[in-house]
Amino acid sequence: MKKWIKIAALSLALPLSLSVNAKAMDGMQGHRGGMKNIISQLDLTQQQKQDVNNIMQQAKGNMDRQSRQTQRAEHQAERLALLSSETFDEEKARAMIASHQQQMSEKKLAMLKIQHQVYQVLTPEQRVKFAELMTQGKGRGSKRQ
Repeated sequence: MKKWIKIAALSLALPLSLSVNAKAMDGMQGHRGGMKNIISQLDLTQQQKQDVNNIMQQAKGNMDRQSRQTQRAEHQAERLALLSSETFDEEKARAMIASHQQQMSEKKLAMLKIQHQVYQVLTPEQRVKFAELMTQGKGRGSKRQ
């Protein structure tokens, strides 16, 4: 009976976790697309476009795709090990959640640094328009436009 409960729990948990991960990735894509969307509406000069492009290229270089994929695979393996163990290890689950939250905080911090650098390139008029677009939700992808 316990075996069937485990199988049922895993069959429910795995698609749910994949769905959550897909939604998180969709949000990230919208976030990046949103920043591009705002920048495209600011009538940047050629020099500003080049400066923003340099900032984005530098940020892209700092994000190692291979290490992100490795990190994601390790996280999923850790999650599967937690779910498939005979007993639930709450301490291990809390540590896993804390680690994930720390990683997300670091990613958000990096994104805010990029946005700050881009903002510093803007003229005062462009900064006002940037703030207006952000408050209107224009920086969140196509869902709010």
